[in-house]
Amino acid sequence: MRQSKNWPYLAGIIDGEGCFHIARIRPGGTPRIAHRLDIHVTTTSLVLAKWLVSNFGGKYYHIPMQNRNWRDAYRWQPSGKKNKEILILGVLPYLQIKKDLAGICLEFLRLGNSNVPTQREQLCQKARVLSRRGRSVETDTLDTGSPVKIQSDLQGDLESAPVEMPAA
Repeated sequence: MRQSKNWPYLAGIIDGEGCFHIARIRPGGTPRIAHRLDIHVTTTSLVLAKWLVSNFGGKYYHIPMQNRNWRDAYRWQPSGKKNKEILILGVLPYLQIKKDLAGICLEFLRLGNSNVPTQREQLCQKARVLSRRGRSVETDTLDTGSPVKIQSDLQGDLESAPVEMPAA
């Protein structure tokens, strides 16, 4: 993976359609649990999948959809630990939504081959919390007990008196 002027664009794609994931795996079906870092972008645009490969390396896979009303998807993945680290470092300054998750994944990668299963599991759990799906808990409204909360009713209409601009 080479240096790229496209890091900001890739960061936007990852924030919107990408995934950082620390997966638990059982190598060879053994009872031992190991962890693996997955980074990918899933899109319905073949053009985007090919652009990602040509600009950042890796490969993409075709994912046919069973529902005929859905478009087929393409999943791009960078390959190799070093390329994943370069990718995270390249997009990290530009990420808005997945910045904390990317930081955890970078920390995971930098453990290298050291045998620290507890630390790997802790990072896996932190990543899981950050990427949990579901209803957002962010709000800046007060809990009034009412099922409907209208922010402008709580703070006023936020309109100000007209301001006259000086003549040019």
